[in-house]
Amino acid sequence: MQHLGKSYHHLSYLFAASERLTIEKFILRQKVERAKELIDYGELSIAEVAQQLEYSSPAHWSRQFR
Repeated sequence: MQHLGKSYHHLSYLFAASERLTIEKFILRQKVERAKELIDYGELSIAEVAQQLEYSSPAHWSRQFR
């Protein structure tokens, strides 16, 4: 954020005002959409999808996915 010359708080505020959701929720939605794609491909197990999306465990991923 420093290279942009703006604080995280300021950028977060601008993002939320523009997108009507927080950066964190946006990222979570993106990860859920990616998980759906990976599951639809049918090549990876749930555990592998969780690992690929950098979740600490399939259980953690499952709670986020709901």
